[in-house]
Amino acid sequence: MIEGCVRFRVVGDQWPERRFEERDLDAFAGVLPSERDRVEVAYVRVPGSSGHESSLTAQTKKLTRTSTSGMLM
Repeated sequence: MIEGCVRFRVVGDQWPERRFEERDLDAFAGVLPSERDRVEVAYVRVPGSSGHESSLTAQTKKLTRTSTSGMLM
């Protein structure tokens, strides 16, 4: 695993999705499987061009509000 990156595989052709292994997410978050009851992961992105920062902020706020823990790292 590269620092700050989690391995994934892409599934689906028309609407590709990234799928992550629980053990890789645990390692990334620094959590032992025996210490957690639930894993919640949020992924936000915007186009590469500048000027979309407000969209990223809005997505992050919405996911934070709707998450079980109310926290995003």
